Amino acid sequence: MSAEVKAVYLARRHPGLTRESFTDRWRRHGALAMSLPMWRHTSGYAHGDVDPDPPRDRDGQLPDRWSGEHDAVGTVFMPSPEAFAAFHAHRDYPRLRNDEHGTFSGLIEECAVLTTEWPVLERPGTTVRVLGFLVPAPGLTRVAFHERWAAHAGLVMRHESLAGLLTRYVHNRSAASDAEPPAGSFAEVAGVAELGFASIADRDAYLAHPDRAGLADDLATFTDPARTVLVATNEVTMAVRTPPD
Repeated sequence: MSAEVKAVYLARRHPGLTRESFTDRWRRHGALAMSLPMWRHTSGYAHGDVDPDPPRDRDGQLPDRWSGEHDAVGTVFMPSPEAFAAFHAHRDYPRLRNDEHGTFSGLIEECAVLTTEWPVLERPGTTVRVLGFLVPAPGLTRVAFHERWAAHAGLVMRHESLAGLLTRYVHNRSAASDAEPPAGSFAEVAGVAELGFASIADRDAYLAHPDRAGLADDLATFTDPARTVLVATNEVTMAVRTPPD
């Protein structure tokens, strides 16, 4: 069976919605998605409401990369690339796409990346997350980017006190080809780093931890720091993830 895939999107709300009204609108959009027959092609679904007041003042490594301008991080799991294709080819998909126009500032396909998971650490208890959307350094292939990113994970995990604050550390690697994406587009994202924490206090302790010294310098050797986007979110399970057979 083909490997599970995971679509991750970073969205802004429709300009006619307030932050508060957007949350309700997004949940209703999610309920619509789950009510449609095409939903049988999925294996899990989560919402993350982006914190409009990100913890940039606690982060001594990448304080200027935090975004409070985005509103949503959505995650949809599918058991295979074939299931992903069937989901988007389903006759009911246009209905969901039309509902996006009243929910978001643009279409989800314009701000989504299809990934495969590379788990570094996973244990129960995640309630809040930090996600980093990463673009490779100029001239670096995606294969080379993923190799350097894997080595970077070792720097994160080598300090027991730092790793001990995490409930989850996952590299979501773009499943796209190494073809040149349109400059400035979301398609340039080659990976989404996902850090999970049991509490906001643990998240902030991680961000301020002295053992994070040097991580930003290492990231700069294989990412484009100016294109990195960090967001802080909660974790709202819409449909419990079912592992593939």
